[in-house]
Amino acid sequence: MRTIDRITTYVAAFGVLLSVLAFFVSTEVGIGALAGASIAIGDWLFTRLLGAKLLAAGDRGRTVLSLALVSKMALVLGACGAVLWTNRISPLGFMIGIGAMVLGVIVGGLHESLSTPDAALSTPPESK
Repeated sequence: MRTIDRITTYVAAFGVLLSVLAFFVSTEVGIGALAGASIAIGDWLFTRLLGAKLLAAGDRGRTVLSLALVSKMALVLGACGAVLWTNRISPLGFMIGIGAMVLGVIVGGLHESLSTPDAALSTPPESK
């Protein structure tokens, strides 16, 4: 499994897990966690898409895609602000849900680094 796919799986899994756990606190917190997890998963997927295009682009494309990443962050912050401004979503639940991206990236990266054998250790010694 590619690293980016593994991290995506972890982000989605943590979104589901944290949302389910938040429903044990209360329905309002659970709904807030669902909203936060939805934004986190959408943010990760869009960042993943832009990152892949950024790596494959030339110099001019990198400038445009870098501006797209900045614009994406502004849109995500605006969406978070709009969701919380309505006072219909629990801020605690939202915070729990949005944490899915942070936890998914950290745990997915750790899993990848621990499961990939070091190249120096995996090559057999040369026989003479």
